[in-house]
Amino acid sequence: MKWEYLFDDDILARGKRYLRDGRVGTVWQSGSEYKGTVQGSRRYSVSAHFLDNGNLERVGCSCPYAHKGHFCKHMAALLYAIDAGMVQEETETGASDGSTIWKNSRILESELTGIEEMFSDRYYFFDYPAMIRKLRLRQAVWNQGKALAKSGAVRWKSFQILGSHDQTVLTKGEVSAWAVGEIVREHQAAQVEVVFSQNEITRMTCGNWSCPESYFALSNSDRICEHEAALLYLLGEYIREHNPGDATDETGELFLRGIENLRTEPEESDLHLELTGGTRQKPLVLEPFFRGEPAGEAPLLGFGIGERKNYKIKNLSEFASAMEQGIAFPFGTKTTLILGEDRLAPESGPLWKLIRSAADELREARRLGVSGNISPDLGETIPLYGERFDRFFEIMNGKSVEMRISQGRKRMLRLRDAGLTVRIDITGNVGGNGVFHGLRVEGALPQIYRGLEHAYYFDEDHLNRIAGEEIREMEPLLRIADGGVIHFRIGRKNLSSFMYDTLPWLEKHAEVQFPDRETAERCVPPKAFFAFYLDADGKSAVCTARVRYGEKEYPLEGIPCEADAVSAWDPDSIRDPDREQIIIGLLRQYFPEMTEDGAQYSTGKKEEFVYLLLEEGVERLIAAGEVSSTEEFRRLAIRRKTTFTVGVSLQSNLLTMHVQGDELSSDELIEVLAHYDRKKKFYRLKSGDFVNLDQENIAELEKMMESLHLSPREFVDGKMNIPAYRTLYLDRMLENVEGLYADRDRRFKTLVKEFKTISDADFEVPQAMKGVLRKYQKTGYRWMRTLAQYGFGGILADEMGLGKTLQTIALIEAKREENMSGSSGNPAPVTALIVTPASLVYNWGEELEKFAPKLRVRLITGNQAERAEKIRSAEDYDVLVTSYDLLKRDAAEYEGIEFEYEVIDEAQYIKNHTTAAAKAVKLIHSRSRFALTGTPIENRLSELWSIFDYLMPGFLFRYEDFRRQIELPVVKEEDNAVSEHLSRMVSPFILRRFKKDVLTDLPEKLEEVRYSVMSGEQKKLYDAQTAHMRWILRTSDSKEEFNRNRMQILAELLRLREICCDPGMYLENYRGGSVKREACMDLIRSAIDGEHRILVFSQFTSMMELLEESLREEKIAYYRLDGRTPSEERLRLVNRFNAGDVPVFLISLGAGGTGLNLTGADVVIHYDPWWNLAREDQATGRAHRIGQKRKVTVYKMIVKGTVEEKILEMQEAKKKLAEDILGAEGAGSASLTREDLLELLQE
Repeated sequence: MKWEYLFDDDILARGKRYLRDGRVGTVWQSGSEYKGTVQGSRRYSVSAHFLDNGNLERVGCSCPYAHKGHFCKHMAALLYAIDAGMVQEETETGASDGSTIWKNSRILESELTGIEEMFSDRYYFFDYPAMIRKLRLRQAVWNQGKALAKSGAVRWKSFQILGSHDQTVLTKGEVSAWAVGEIVREHQAAQVEVVFSQNEITRMTCGNWSCPESYFALSNSDRICEHEAALLYLLGEYIREHNPGDATDETGELFLRGIENLRTEPEESDLHLELTGGTRQKPLVLEPFFRGEPAGEAPLLGFGIGERKNYKIKNLSEFASAMEQGIAFPFGTKTTLILGEDRLAPESGPLWKLIRSAADELREARRLGVSGNISPDLGETIPLYGERFDRFFEIMNGKSVEMRISQGRKRMLRLRDAGLTVRIDITGNVGGNGVFHGLRVEGALPQIYRGLEHAYYFDEDHLNRIAGEEIREMEPLLRIADGGVIHFRIGRKNLSSFMYDTLPWLEKHAEVQFPDRETAERCVPPKAFFAFYLDADGKSAVCTARVRYGEKEYPLEGIPCEADAVSAWDPDSIRDPDREQIIIGLLRQYFPEMTEDGAQYSTGKKEEFVYLLLEEGVERLIAAGEVSSTEEFRRLAIRRKTTFTVGVSLQSNLLTMHVQGDELSSDELIEVLAHYDRKKKFYRLKSGDFVNLDQENIAELEKMMESLHLSPREFVDGKMNIPAYRTLYLDRMLENVEGLYADRDRRFKTLVKEFKTISDADFEVPQAMKGVLRKYQKTGYRWMRTLAQYGFGGILADEMGLGKTLQTIALIEAKREENMSGSSGNPAPVTALIVTPASLVYNWGEELEKFAPKLRVRLITGNQAERAEKIRSAEDYDVLVTSYDLLKRDAAEYEGIEFEYEVIDEAQYIKNHTTAAAKAVKLIHSRSRFALTGTPIENRLSELWSIFDYLMPGFLFRYEDFRRQIELPVVKEEDNAVSEHLSRMVSPFILRRFKKDVLTDLPEKLEEVRYSVMSGEQKKLYDAQTAHMRWILRTSDSKEEFNRNRMQILAELLRLREICCDPGMYLENYRGGSVKREACMDLIRSAIDGEHRILVFSQFTSMMELLEESLREEKIAYYRLDGRTPSEERLRLVNRFNAGDVPVFLISLGAGGTGLNLTGADVVIHYDPWWNLAREDQATGRAHRIGQKRKVTVYKMIVKGTVEEKILEMQEAKKKLAEDILGAEGAGSASLTREDLLELLQE
């Protein structure tokens, strides 16, 4: 049995010594469990439990060291004894050493039968006999518990039904309860608790830490100590006597109470009550009171309740529970009130909420396992502190509350807002020889109680609230008050500072009595008055500073000159060096240099100090003394707030704009924009004035200029033409920026309005499709028509399954109908080009035929000569459909053809702008371009740039500029401002909707991760491959080395993922089994038994072959689709699956993750996780889409503790990129770094 590795060497040595010294008592064995005692400073109970394979599962000890989570010497001693065979078998009659808690048999059947007979006399909601029978309770422990209960050593304390809001309820909809007992001890009572449902104990806790079993209960719920057994016995008695609980839920109670109210006898009339002397039932009124004189940290608040007479509430926790349940509650022996929130008087509602929140806080503390001094219930009072004090005062402000003092004395306190009045007495401190040494300061403060926002104090007749701002002002006094007493002395050396600085503050905040003021004033020098004279010297500012004491004036030049200097320790000194140094320090903040002659302070050549002086320095100098200045200095200014007007007009699909500022000329604005720096607070104009750059409107102007790639002069003078597609972006930038006003012309406003009201646009839905398009699809169609009207392009990025194909067909059909209405004979063809993956060419042909049969469609297929012939006759057709691959080959054939629309499907095919496919689609001439994709961003922002470079070349500028200004700041620096800026630019041209938002009738989609755990041969292969990969990564520690070995590393990572799927993918004679493959087949079998039909996606075709073997062995029919399946065959397989009864469709993720409609399936299995979460979502969308009638369940097969689990985490972490830009889901993994790979391999 291996266990020594768990312990430190010195602990093992002590354990051996304990065994050798005979400190280990008899070790008893019961199956795989061993128990015994070890003698340390006291006798400790120790136990160990082993698994069937001989490995140690758990070990425990009742010593304090083990309680802290350590492996102790007592555990080691017991384990060495077990290894040595020093063990005795435990018998049914028990052991001979008196350890009855461990060594007696379970509770006798006769005992259980007796309990059941006691509870057979009537119906009990809580099935107490079932609770006891389910416990592994031993007879000896039960006997000890009964004895403790009957002797009063453990006594009953409280019982409470847990409400549905209580977080200790373990099962939703199940009634649970909580019982509390008290263990009576010599010094301090401990608590024992039990939480239970209708027929089962769910939790027990013993608060007596000297009880050995209390330790084991933490790791083994089967351990029950004598104190818990005592509470169980008392619980049985309570249930027999009171029969608490009922199966009626809160809704049922509410309904019954409503019916009861309907059936209530008609209320007596006022006349009837007058003649009979009767009275109506009055609402219950809660009345708060303070218990005792306030002392300590928090006043104690009690409550009474009643209709006419007020009854004291003795246990607020039990009261809160009764209020929540709306049940009867006793007040003394003769009075019972029916409680409930509906019985409270309106004015008592806020007080009830205060009690309930205090009860909830206590419950939550107990739920979290907070023990120690936490009481099991509130008792008679709740302490007032923090936010609770603020709430109470707000409820009762202006009212009176009783304070109940000892021996029946009481007085009423009125709650009011009142400032803190402090009396301060200042007297002279005169020595025995008549010498004046300084001052004594004395005073008193009431006890201050802190709320969250305010503070409070009591006086004879009031509870007073002090505003938070006032109490912060008084902090210097509060800090020195010792028990409310203020007492300190001021000597002669600090007298000047006290008289000139501190005394004015005291007189502002307190009532000051100062009979010896004249004496003190004679002992201080004249007050220092400071004068500052400001002047401008070129680009610098200078200051001449002087200080005046009475009639004498001195220059303030940092250090007093020799003739004027007097010792700072001389109490009769005329100058106040401390005060002077404070003012010199203030001057140094704005004037860091001295002029050459040393007579003046200077800002030096740094403009920052001139700006600081003007922005805040002058104001601070005015507060410190008298300020005067020259005309030259007064000419220095900060232009703090400037407003701008941006004029924009739209003509011939080009934008013209000009910018004007109210306080800046055009040249000055050009100057500011040319030198704008976000990190700088100001810019100094050539005139010497400063412009405050910390203005949102200037920042927005600079951002607008940068985004449009204009020079400052072009931007301000308006000598530029901007593409019309910038209209919407500019409009958004001009919105809601303070100090930035837009002057838009009519055409600009019209374009913006049309995009803001697309759903109400005048574009009619094509006649042939009026009964086909859903509401959101009509909006998508109108959005495409609006973009096309202005020659713009856009990305239709709806979630897969929402009908992007259908909306596109509507766009083309509408153009055909428009051409028809404008011609007398045959209408001109629309001539739209659709570019799609090869596997979807025939799908498009079928969809066009189905929804718009009048469109003349030509599929560009066949050999090169056949395709060339078809392309040459393009003008005879409305739609040409080709594939990316064929377009690359046929690009030259399309020269000279101008299409109305070019539409690329699955636009992620051009995410790499350097590929031939991306270059080919950009060669086509068309008036408008559209891209269809559910994932505009899969991995990188450059993918979005590539799509927009196809849609509207130049919209996101050159790639080098895009990468420098947008991609790197967003991805590397996580710059939210740049991310928001990009989103603002592209959002008008991306339409993205989700099924959950627009398809309210689409069945639910449930997602579940199915975990399995590797073992045996598969686990050994995985661990060996992991160790091998870690070694490769650690030896590739430089970036260059990592990049050089990148292909090998990715190959090794692929091998790791193959092992998770099934090692048979690469080991020809492997016979060790695959836990995932077995789990997948189990899932397929159970799904077929439930009459479900299944799609199984894998990115590995070799894995699909292994699954095929398993399906054939079990004689389960299936279809298979991968990259080798011809387009016509794909279509045939899809139609046969949807129409037939073959239960399983194996599909490769790359070949079948897009463009298929497989609503015949309602279970989707992702056999292996892919880095790109969006790719998996697209595959799921094959089944969960329009036309699906059943709930779809999606299973992800994951091997626990492997790279697959890390891939799941990485998917979530890297999804944020697309969310930030598109406001939606969609990103997968970016390129894996060395750190990513090491994280993947972490255990």
